[in-house]
Amino acid sequence: MNDLFNILIFSKDYNQGVIIQDYIKAIGYNSQVFDQEEAAYEGFLSRNFTLCIINHDIDTKETRTLAAMIKSSENIIPVVFLCEHPTREEIALLFSFHADDVIRKPLDTDILQARIKAVQSRYQPQRKKEVRTYIFGKFKFDLQKQILSIEGKTTKLTTKEADLLTLLCQHANNMVGCTPCRSYGEAITISAPAAWMFISPNYANYCKMILPSK
Repeated sequence: MNDLFNILIFSKDYNQGVIIQDYIKAIGYNSQVFDQEEAAYEGFLSRNFTLCIINHDIDTKETRTLAAMIKSSENIIPVVFLCEHPTREEIALLFSFHADDVIRKPLDTDILQARIKAVQSRYQPQRKKEVRTYIFGKFKFDLQKQILSIEGKTTKLTTKEADLLTLLCQHANNMVGCTPCRSYGEAITISAPAAWMFISPNYANYCKMILPSK
């Protein structure tokens, strides 16, 4: 099986869903069948699915609702509808409900595989550019060297101090909950310079001074 593809199959008719699963299995992909909208959405949230195939039934709105729910989530994946003799109006309606593709039934394994690959390729996550340096106000923070500098003066941070500062930098201008910060509590007091500067999670280019305990 191709572990790169883990497909969620939603079909109100479970037996038809199993038939679709057989096609998916024949082209070497993993899949799981759901016949209830709520269970399908919970499965989408809790499992690492890479694509959703919906066996569309024009007489029920659940198929369109599930697609809209997936597309409104943070972890967006492609949604493909399977339809039997869809009209032009029906195809247009499905694309308005965020369909990435509409495939006509009966299915052909070669065409199904080609369409899945084509849709999935458009969703390949782009590699994020690695952040090496944060600049805020007059401060410069080098993540790799764990060095905080300002106007020619540098301070070598401990690992905990650097991790905490990185956390705040990643959430600049946003509130950071107590729980993720609490584990770095010791960073405020250990190996701290005379005046410790951190980015405030509330204001851009504003620093909060944290004095070390004596």
